[in-house]
Amino acid sequence: MWRGDHTAFLGQYLTAQQPIGSPRPVTAPHPPVLIGGTGERRTLRLVAQYGDACNLFDLPDGGSAIRRQLDVLDRHCADVGRRAEEIERTVTTALQDGERADALAERCRALADSGIQHVVVIARGRPLTSADLNCVAAAADWLAS
Repeated sequence: MWRGDHTAFLGQYLTAQQPIGSPRPVTAPHPPVLIGGTGERRTLRLVAQYGDACNLFDLPDGGSAIRRQLDVLDRHCADVGRRAEEIERTVTTALQDGERADALAERCRALADSGIQHVVVIARGRPLTSADLNCVAAAADWLAS
């Protein structure tokens, strides 16, 4: 589909008689593939083999899980003959109710020190509020300065 091929696909779980990918990807040979998850045997192995980016989860453990998972990813990359630097390392972190921008900025700095290149900020169980967005914007300003 990414190359404009409309050949029928008959898979175990999906059948497409005339698959059409429109609009076409703006990157070649395909859109970047981000694989999210923390499974050290299967998921991170799939990231090493096929992923352009990996998304982990920020747990309240001082970053030890992320450091361990990135080490595992590096080993999987070595096993499949791939340079670990080819994979963008991202994390999803939850904004705490009433969190201050300086605290969020410090958390992002600590994540960067762990090897994270991109942070996705979410609010758990609720939409982001104007105050949340202001906090994120202020944290981004502090990190940029």
